[in-house]
Parts: sequence; structure tokens; C-alpha cells
Amino acid sequence: MYIKKKTFILIVTYLSAAALAFGAYSAALSINGAGYRYTARYGYEHAFGEVVTAAENLSDALHRGAYATGAEMSASVCADVYGSCLTAGMTMSNLPFSTQELENTARFIGVAADFSQSLMGSGGFDDATRKSFAELYKTAEEITETLDELRDDIDNGTVKMDEPENLFGEAGNSLLSTAMLEMESGLGELPELDYDGRYTKTAAEECADPITEDEARTIAADFLGLEGDEISLQYRSESGATSFEYKDKSLLVDGWGNVVSMSSSRVVTGDMPAKDMKNAARNFLKKHGIKNMHLVSSERIGGTQSMRFERLDGGVRIEADSVKISVAADTGEVYSFDASAHYAAAQKHAKPESIVTQTQAASALPKELSAKPRGMVYAETAGGSERLCYEFECADEAGERLHVLVDASTGEQYRISFI
Repeated sequence: MYIKKKTFILIVTYLSAAALAFGAYSAALSINGAGYRYTARYGYEHAFGEVVTAAENLSDALHRGAYATGAEMSASVCADVYGSCLTAGMTMSNLPFSTQELENTARFIGVAADFSQSLMGSGGFDDATRKSFAELYKTAEEITETLDELRDDIDNGTVKMDEPENLFGEAGNSLLSTAMLEMESGLGELPELDYDGRYTKTAAEECADPITEDEARTIAADFLGLEGDEISLQYRSESGATSFEYKDKSLLVDGWGNVVSMSSSRVVTGDMPAKDMKNAARNFLKKHGIKNMHLVSSERIGGTQSMRFERLDGGVRIEADSVKISVAADTGEVYSFDASAHYAAAQKHAKPESIVTQTQAASALPKELSAKPRGMVYAETAGGSERLCYEFECADEAGERLHVLVDASTGEQYRISFI
């Protein structure tokens, strides 16, 4: 096909212009991309610098705790340690890679925060507490020294900052994430601390001589009012815990022969009065030998009434000794229940040698609150132990309701919760 010379020149001109435009656009993208990567890398390096600073502050606070005495200095150390732990956790979340694998580091930060929080208001550290701070400081100093070295390595280029945006970038042992995982593996065991907190809860007791599967089957069948061959085995653990099922129900028997839980899966429709369902729950507990239980809370959830009962010991409520029950609003039958906390609550409940009076405990409440005493309760602590407290149901001038627990030993507020 013949093309005129003028037309050919126009075509070449347009193609050249397009090529130049595309080249300019590509160059702009390259420049912008490089700028973005530079900005992102600078931001990540700044974030890592904040991690190092937070670790240094935590190490310094723990070091001071090893020598602190007196209420004021001890409280200051606790606040500094707790704040540094929160900062360390937040700054680590800003790094350009997942830190989920850093379990030991995360656990150390959690233990240090929980330990310091448990000591706030303790009135001053004793020798054992200062020793615990010294042990924590050793680990913190080890982490800090490693992070300082990694910051120097990043500055001199021997360690590279991870770049999640660079999907096809270089990888290998020179990445910061790899170096931090190596630091994690070298931390070793954390010190054992003797305190009442979230990280000191004792493990559940294992049954040394569990009942047999046939014995568990008989107990489960009797509980449901059935014959043993009507229920099916789901699983059995080494500790003797055995699960069975019947139609829509699942039931768990522990190694000691206690039915610790039951659940249903059928759809519930109905409108039975809450009062009737509460009575059904009480009758269920009495039938199965769970006595002296006090209804603490009751809430309608869908087609069931969900309730929590706690055991009374000499008129004192025990938070840790509880049973949760849901009753179906159509048939009035127990839809689900969980008595695992009831059977696990084996500790003795001894009153302190001396306690304040209820009137003295009430003086710990703000004057603007109207208060009604609700008796005494063994309040569960974060570490699984107990504190004997007076309970008050309160309301402020605006009508907002709250519960306040006052420590019966010290006469000071222990817990505030809103209703």
C-alpha cells in the first residue's frame, strides 16, 4: 500500500511524540517510586529508632527498680516501667514486618508491665521485689544492647530495613526482621516472679487417676436421663476429660466424674417469662448437687435467658466459684451450662486476721455517691487469688449506677465497675 510522503512524516512525528511522552511518564513514575521508597524507608528507620529508645527507657526504669525504696520512689518506678512497656509495644507495631513471631520479647514486655502494675500502691518495694526488678533488668539490658547494635548496623548498611512494598526485593540474613528473630531465640527463659498478676495464674490441676470411658459414659447418660448406648463418644483426652453427643447436645465429663459443661445447637423461639427461666436454672443446679448458689446476673440473649450464679460461703459471695446457665425460652429446659469454674475453685476461703467494719469501708466512697451495702465478696484477682471485700451498689447525682468493692483488710477501694 502506498503512503504519501506528507502522511508518512506525520505518522513518524506522532509516534516519536508518543514515545517521548511515554518515556517522560515512565521516568516520572520511576522518580516518584524512588521517592516513595525513600520516604517509607526513612519512616521505618525512624520507627525502629523509637523502638530502641523505648527499650532503653524500659531498661533504665527496671534498673532503678532494683534499688528503689519508699512509697513515692516505688510508685514512680512502677509508672515509668508500665509506661515504657506500653510505648515499646506500640513502637514495635510500627515496624515494616510482622512481630508476631517475637513471642519471648512480647511476653517479656507483658510480664514487666503486669508486674509493675500489680505493685502500684504497694507502699514501697521489699528486698524480694527489688531482686525481681534486677532480674528483669538483666533481660531488658540484653535486648537493649542488641537493638543498639542493630541500629548501628542499619546506619552503616550491614543490616537492611525490611520493605514490604518491595515485593521482589532482596531477602536474606541481612534483613532487620531476621536479625531480630535471632535476638529473640537467644533470650532464654524469663525470670520467675512471685506476684499476683495475669502471668502467675496456676495451671489447671490434672486428674491423676481419671475415671474410665465407660464410667464417664454412664455419668453423661444419667445426666441427660438416657441410656449409655444412646449417646456417642466425641473425644477423650489423656487427663480423662470425655465428650459425648446426643442429637443437638454436647456434654463434657472431666476425669473426676463431674459434668462440667453442656451445650445445644437447636434454634430457640419462645417468650417464657424471665422469672420462670430463673427458677428453672435454680432447680437444675439443685438437681445436680450444685448448692448455695446466688444469682448474680441475668440477661435475655435471643431465645435464651443467660445467667451467672456464684457460690455463697457463710453468706460471702465467691467470684471464682461460678456457674453459667442459659435456659431456652420455648421449653424452659437448660440450653447450655458451664460449671468448669465451680469445679476448679478448690482453694480455702480464710478471712484476714483483722478487717475494717462496713461503716469504715463506706468512708472510702466519694461523698457525692449514694450507696447501698450488698454484703461481702471474695473478689478474684488477676493472678487467680482472692481479696475479701465489701460490696456497695452506688449511684451518682445523674443516676449513673456502679458497683464499688472496698478491700476489707485495708479499707481502700479495690475495684469499680459500671452497671
